[in-house]
Amino acid sequence: MLNISMQKLRALNLPVPPIALQNQFAAIVEKVESLKSKYTQSLTEMENLYGSLSQRAFKGELDLSGVVEKEEEIAELEAEGIC
Repeated sequence: MLNISMQKLRALNLPVPPIALQNQFAAIVEKVESLKSKYTQSLTEMENLYGSLSQRAFKGELDLSGVVEKEEEIAELEAEGIC
């Protein structure tokens, strides 16, 4: 409506949730925003670590012998039915 009179506006029935429900919703939004911020920070840190690891790998600075040993241990445990 281009022009709505104050009389018509006042006559409108708008649902307003109870204040307790509004506060509960606000608390949930706050918690979600906090979690989102933490996950964003974690993602940034993980990307930085991945970049550092990639650089070390391309420079030949990584010792992967421990990884191979762990993979063999896991394969043995799986073969025994432990994992």
